[in-house]
Amino acid sequence: MPRWLPKALQRIHKLAVAGEILPTYKAVREAASLGLSPEDVRDVLAGLAAKDSAGRLASEQTREWVYAFKPEVGGQILYVKVVLRGNCVVLSFHEDEGGDHEEDE
Repeated sequence: MPRWLPKALQRIHKLAVAGEILPTYKAVREAASLGLSPEDVRDVLAGLAAKDSAGRLASEQTREWVYAFKPEVGGQILYVKVVLRGNCVVLSFHEDEGGDHEEDE
């Protein structure tokens, strides 16, 4: 397990439980298209585990770490990307289609 992962998960869990989530408009649309409410998104984030990690990459625009996860929810694999600031900014929240997701930046 990468040494950055436990700390990132701890922060994501803490922010999710506190309701400190700021989804982008794109992430809201993506979650809604899956039939997921904002509370469902919060629950998914609060339940992320190390096994769900798909790595991290530096944003080309902001140079912040973007954390990617692929949790299984309701029998489907989702692709979730977040940035940790003062809150948990959800950038992407859609079905995993495999392949490269860098276009989500």
